[in-house]
Amino acid sequence: MRKHQAIILDVEIDTERGAIMTAATRMVQITEDQLREMIDSAVERKLMELLGDPDEGFSLRKAVRERLLQQQKSVKAGARGQALEKVIYSLGAIANGIA
Repeated sequence: MRKHQAIILDVEIDTERGAIMTAATRMVQITEDQLREMIDSAVERKLMELLGDPDEGFSLRKAVRERLLQQQKSVKAGARGQALEKVIYSLGAIANGIA
């Protein structure tokens, strides 16, 4: 006589405590951000599985590719872009018609 073993998980997600609980009352504590990241990652993987890569089949224009390669070299050499605060301020000024 063969015996077969089955594992059945009864999972409950407690968002108030940021925990995932199983029927065996084992609790794993995670933050709300970690839970969101886990869900986002699972959804993204499933969408890629179902829909594929939206950029598949497209190619970069030569000028864009050269610009990206130059930017990559600059970053490897230690160059950095503008500070985030400066970009945000600039974009805010553009959106408000100031710049």
